[in-house]
Amino acid sequence: MKQYFLRRWVRCALVFMVILTLRVAWCRLLPHDDPEGSNLLVNVVFSAVLTAVYALIDWLIVKNCSKHR
Repeated sequence: MKQYFLRRWVRCALVFMVILTLRVAWCRLLPHDDPEGSNLLVNVVFSAVLTAVYALIDWLIVKNCSKHR
């Protein structure tokens, strides 16, 4: 179980980095007048929230799959 936890942790870290990279690229490449788009704190919080949603969904799927076994 511990090995699976480490894999989930690494997967969540990778999801966070990908979301953050895509969010920063999206805000930098598209021309618009959004001052919050270039703010690093806003981008990190947005990425953290989406990563938390991903982790919650992953946890619910694993929890429900283990009940059916």
